[in-house]
Amino acid sequence: MYMRRLVGLLCVLLLAFSVVGCSSSADVDLNKVLDDINAQFDAQDLKVLEDASDLERYYMITEDMVEQFAVEFSTQSSVFTEVVLVEAVDDAAAAEVATLLNNHYQSRLSEAKSYNPESVAMLESCSVEQNGTYVSLIIGDDATQMKEIYNSYFE
Repeated sequence: MYMRRLVGLLCVLLLAFSVVGCSSSADVDLNKVLDDINAQFDAQDLKVLEDASDLERYYMITEDMVEQFAVEFSTQSSVFTEVVLVEAVDDAAAAEVATLLNNHYQSRLSEAKSYNPESVAMLESCSVEQNGTYVSLIIGDDATQMKEIYNSYFE
């Protein structure tokens, strides 16, 4: 009887720690992250999204899913540069944002395969990443280094 209670208590504690471990407790200012990325990399002529309603226009992400965001991208169809940083309102919204960003990413990859094959290798090295309620899509020649800056905020 004592062992059952002890095992039950251990299971509850392990479950509690696993839930806490999966959520992001970071309080990250995504505009500061984007400023830091821009300070390191000279990306010019990028459109900055300032209104949450524009997220739906470009990424199908609705305002009610988003706590905060920082987004910039090239408006030139032949240039594949995008930095999309989103903090979702909760885990369910984060999963939906990740799905929508992955759909966008797959569309960009298909576009490159059809019209800009020299960009395919670069795009294939990029991906959507999720850290708790934070979701990112970073596409560009310097995406690996940009992701390092972004991920440093969660260490």
